[in-house]
Amino acid sequence: MQDAEQQQRLDADAVDAERAEHDPLSNNVKAMFSLHSRRVDERHPLQKFLESIGYSVEKPYFVVVIVAFAGAWILLNTLGKKFGFTPFDGPPFPWLQGIVSLGSLVTATIVVAKQNHAAAHEKRESHLQLQLIMLTEQKVAKLIQLAEELRRDLPMIESRHDPEAETLKNSPHAQTVLDIIEEHLNGKQ
Repeated sequence: MQDAEQQQRLDADAVDAERAEHDPLSNNVKAMFSLHSRRVDERHPLQKFLESIGYSVEKPYFVVVIVAFAGAWILLNTLGKKFGFTPFDGPPFPWLQGIVSLGSLVTATIVVAKQNHAAAHEKRESHLQLQLIMLTEQKVAKLIQLAEELRRDLPMIESRHDPEAETLKNSPHAQTVLDIIEEHLNGKQ
């Protein structure tokens, strides 16, 4: 009895695996995640380090840490004499200003590096999307051509001229599309 149940489970798993293999949605999602993981793996170690700091900087607790640090610094240096502690940075707190300035410079550099990396990633993705869109357009144009041929070849379907289908069955060249977009953008400016 257990062997029959186990065999049924194995058969069901094999069917699910076969469906997943031929499922375009699953394959596309896997390809997308594969592309993303390759991009993450390709990053330089310094880029990974800067991004990890960047993730900390963008959290709300980072502001709390900065305010707490500056407040503790000011309190320590203004009230330190009362508690027998020698202040190391009296008002107007030049060391604190230097540390805050350096922290701001490092934070700005990290944010810009992270934005540049994200912009490069988005640019690659937009190129990929453009290529996929153009490939899809070519496939649709081919399907329209085939449908038009089928309509002409089948005697039971009335043959008629369809100017829209005639136009759509010809896939435009990429450069032509880009030139039209460029003309439109230049005309808008």
